[in-house]
Amino acid sequence: YFENLELPQMPKLKVLELRPYQNHHQTKKYSEISKFENCPNLEKLIVRNLNNFYNNKNYDITLGSQNMDWNLVKNDTFSIINLDLSKLHELKKLEDLTIEEIQASDLRKIKYLSNLKKLSLMVFHNTDDDQHSEYKSQPEVSDKDLLFLKDSKKIEDIDLNIGENSNRDDLGYGQCFASYDGSGDFVDYINYKIENLKLNINFNFNNQIKIQDIITKITNRFLNLKKLELRF
Repeated sequence: YFENLELPQMPKLKVLELRPYQNHHQTKKYSEISKFENCPNLEKLIVRNLNNFYNNKNYDITLGSQNMDWNLVKNDTFSIINLDLSKLHELKKLEDLTIEEIQASDLRKIKYLSNLKKLSLMVFHNTDDDQHSEYKSQPEVSDKDLLFLKDSKKIEDIDLNIGENSNRDDLGYGQCFASYDGSGDFVDYINYKIENLKLNINFNFNNQIKIQDIITKITNRFLNLKKLELRF
């Protein structure tokens, strides 16, 4: 099972993929991965499985397996692994970054990524609407959480998901309760030369009017776009 992890010194490492996993032995409410700066030559970083259910309450039935009835899994224990990205900007060779289900409060710690060319993120925040989570509610995802994009001037390809669109057949799956409550300013932070842009944004119900503003900003700013995919 996963506890706190400080990455060791790995000066020659170029590609790193992390897929931590929780199980019924888990004792800490929060765990953290840190010390990415110990991999100074990293060119590609992939982090998955930060946010998951693990078998605790129903371990006697599931025996640790997730290949069970989903209704059973949803009644099990929810876990979050945080990332300390406060020194990620020290990775001057990092070109490709993928992080699945990162808390906005962790993403906000990134200062900039000077050499980044490809970015894939799924951003969320804790909410009281999610009955499976015992974590304290956090502010909605906002433009300030994406400020690092302003000084990340080499990005050519972005796949950005803020929350997840709800599934009518399984309301409560994934991050459907997480939402965006900004004004669309993050679009102005993105390199205007970007070629590929995919946005999947779950808007706050009272913020739906901003959808048109974002579309207008995109069409006016990104004249080099070759591929655009929007989902709101």
